Amino acid sequence: MKVKLGKFMTLALVASVLLPIKTYAKAQVLEREPIGPGAVRTLYQSQTNRGKVRVNVVECDINNSNLEVGLVTGAGKYTQKATVSQMSKRVDSIALVNGDFFNMRAQGAPLGASVLQGRLVSAPMNSIGYYSLGIDGNNKAFIDAITFKGNFTAANGRSFPIRGLNKAQYWDNITGADSHLDTLHIYNDHWSSISRGKFKSGGAEVLINANNVVEQVSLGSPLRMAVPQGKIIVQANNSAANFIRDNVKKGDKVQLNYAIYPKRNWKFLVGGHGLLVDNAVAIPYQLAPESIAGFRPRTAAGISADGKKIYLVSVEKSSRSVGMQLSEVSNFIVENLKCQRAVNLDGGGSTAMTIKHAGDFDQTVVTRPGPSAQRPVVNGVGVFNRAQEGPLAAVRLEGPSSIVLGEEARFNMKGWDANYVAKKTQAMKQLYRVGDQMLPGNSYVGRQIGQVQVVGNIDGIRNTMNLTVQGSEGLKSLNVKLANPKMGPGMMTNFQVQGEKLDKKSVAIDPSVAQYSLEGFQGQVQGNTIQVQDTLDQALGYLKVQYDKMTIKVPIYNKDYRMIEMAIGKKDYTIDGAKRSMDVAPMATNNRTLVPLRFLVESLGGQVDWDQENQTIHINHKGQDLVLPLDSTRILVNGQEVVIDTPAMAKDQRTLVPIRFVVENLAMTVDYQPEGQVVRILERVQGAM
Repeated sequence: MKVKLGKFMTLALVASVLLPIKTYAKAQVLEREPIGPGAVRTLYQSQTNRGKVRVNVVECDINNSNLEVGLVTGAGKYTQKATVSQMSKRVDSIALVNGDFFNMRAQGAPLGASVLQGRLVSAPMNSIGYYSLGIDGNNKAFIDAITFKGNFTAANGRSFPIRGLNKAQYWDNITGADSHLDTLHIYNDHWSSISRGKFKSGGAEVLINANNVVEQVSLGSPLRMAVPQGKIIVQANNSAANFIRDNVKKGDKVQLNYAIYPKRNWKFLVGGHGLLVDNAVAIPYQLAPESIAGFRPRTAAGISADGKKIYLVSVEKSSRSVGMQLSEVSNFIVENLKCQRAVNLDGGGSTAMTIKHAGDFDQTVVTRPGPSAQRPVVNGVGVFNRAQEGPLAAVRLEGPSSIVLGEEARFNMKGWDANYVAKKTQAMKQLYRVGDQMLPGNSYVGRQIGQVQVVGNIDGIRNTMNLTVQGSEGLKSLNVKLANPKMGPGMMTNFQVQGEKLDKKSVAIDPSVAQYSLEGFQGQVQGNTIQVQDTLDQALGYLKVQYDKMTIKVPIYNKDYRMIEMAIGKKDYTIDGAKRSMDVAPMATNNRTLVPLRFLVESLGGQVDWDQENQTIHINHKGQDLVLPLDSTRILVNGQEVVIDTPAMAKDQRTLVPIRFVVENLAMTVDYQPEGQVVRILERVQGAM
């Protein structure tokens, strides 16, 4: 979330200042897991009248010697923004949330103060009402209002105030002035961009080395360089630029004295916004620009009364979570975390949290960034496991919690030591069993409906999980694919059974869990093999499959029959696999399939004649004679009148006829498969046995 800094951004007291803050019931805990020594991640869920809201919290015991909470800056320096996922991967954190607010239109530096591993890398903006989260040299956490003071002293003893360190342009919320008007700012090598702050017409920049000696003075134009390692660039505008012109030259030794207050020997510090909680009480939000109101994703941080614990709070707004108002965040922290003080961090599109589950080597996003991708931000708060790797202490068994009958479940184990340092378990001997049955490898095929317990074991360290095997109620559909769908006497073919689950995932089904029989043809089914003994001179037979309470029939085609295959809505078709094309596609109407008549009959060697005067079609095919009046349900078959429910019709100067009635009266067979709306017409080849 970004503060849109207007020219006269002022401190605002919201209308609720005089009103008590409503107290909410405790949230439900959905998940709780240790992720490092002294670090626990908890997923909470609250029910509101708007829907459910999810909140991830990482509780950190900062007095644990193996745990570190620290600042992470973008891709490594300021002005190099990065997403939470990119930062967490770069620094290998066990948890990370986005940090400070920043001006989206500027180079990419935080508004607040920040300390990285004991080094001050940004000063706070000149403001009232902004607070920061930090840890001092005694491993005690604080949420303080941070101020900055400094002076640039020239070689002649004259001095000018330093307004800030590594600051992008902003609007002062005390004076309403431009932060870089009549001011002197300094930039160290943690600022990566060639562009610094806001260089104004007539300004000046000075390069100072590690010995405080002036190496370059540029009057009227900025230095065209990034800050060299170990050096500082001073940017001065207006009256500050006049001070540089009058008092500073190349070779001078100058003094730069600056510090943040209160002085606490800070080893970590990150800037934030207004207070959410003070003295363990949810307070009305006093620093409240309109741009951060409403129900939003939120990021916050709280501390315990003794300063030994830090709580990183991440509120999600997505399809599964409705977000929170600032007052709701305050109440959540008081009711569920019992924090002494809490501060609002950057939220909105910036909000995201990653964690590393115990045993994992990669981070997982647990707070989604909403409907869009993660936004690159300037910094974040990282949690790190600094323990040395020890022997395996625990394992987690991973795999599906539910499968369908005949589906194969695969399992794996992840392990960690006593300090939650992940162990590489791939090279370790892993054993799996269900009941008394040892599993070959790491897979289990569900052959009985019900629930089983899966046990995983590495070097005597075990973990269990329950696995539910569902029947046909777990499938949306069942499909059987034949290696060769055209068969004759004495021929064999294999088949595969596949199911589409309710989540639309396709899975292989072990053929042993179903029962099979042949209809129309004579033969047998063994395992996943069909052997046809006799086709009984039928155009097609069926493999009948009974899977729990689901039954399907799969067509098997007689190889001695010619096959025309087409699909509704498509002009392309095949005759015994040879591709052809028709000029009008088959169509469906009134649950009947209509096809172009002339293409159908002539492709089978028949004859079609059109009687224009009587609007009648004559068909002759192998001694069969059909007469079809256009748009009439009464036709003649070998001189006998027959009533059909769908008449022949004209479309695009072509006559379409109901395919099943016509071909069956021409001594052919029709097979329709709903999947893909495929129609197959079979005709016995003359001379075939």
